[in-house]
Amino acid sequence: MGYSISKFAVDRKNAMNIDLKNIWTKTKSVYSIIRRAFFHSKILNILFVIILVLTILLNNRLLKMNPSETAFFYFFSSVAQSMAAIIALAGTVAIFRYSFLMERIRTAKHHIKERVATSAWMFYMGITDSQAWHDEEVLARAEKAQKNPRLPSNIANELLASIVEVSALENFRNKYLNSLLPSTISTFSTFILSLTFIPLSPWLAMNKVGIYFIEISLFLVFITTLNIFRYFITTTSFDRKTHA
Repeated sequence: MGYSISKFAVDRKNAMNIDLKNIWTKTKSVYSIIRRAFFHSKILNILFVIILVLTILLNNRLLKMNPSETAFFYFFSSVAQSMAAIIALAGTVAIFRYSFLMERIRTAKHHIKERVATSAWMFYMGITDSQAWHDEEVLARAEKAQKNPRLPSNIANELLASIVEVSALENFRNKYLNSLLPSTISTFSTFILSLTFIPLSPWLAMNKVGIYFIEISLFLVFITTLNIFRYFITTTSFDRKTHA
């Protein structure tokens, strides 16, 4: 009985440790995404903090800035409309580019499966089930087949070229998604915040904190613009590689 209770306590402790590790891993993942979306430039972040501090000090002592309710309303409305346009444009481009890239990857993998199934390959490798290979396992199987010492150098080199092509396309897909994620997060965050601030325009106009919300929104707009620019640079390099 004592042994069972002790074993239960150990199992429970191990389970709690696993849960804590999972929570910590997810927390680090979320932090990494937020940092990539908003804090990927130390210079910009330091500059923003300096400007914010100076605005707080100067506005309290010298400037006494107090924009009108109409100014707040039109500012946040303009930001919301701009972000909505960016979401529509970038979203359309993202769907088109990603679909095109995935089609290129499927075509390259299908070429490998068809080539391995030909008689020239079967003469050296025996009968294979390449036509039944799943797309997720094509690259690993092809790399294993390419190391077969029975293959002549010309066939092994041909397979190696196909492997390099698929690897390059998959690496670019990962790079493309990594550039798309920060753009998506920052754009939607700015859009939602601007929508939230629109009905708060009267309250913001009556309080000194309103100018700080404008500054934060401008920072988010700038970060979003930077993320979108990097995203479109990535899609441009995608076009150059696929048409090379």
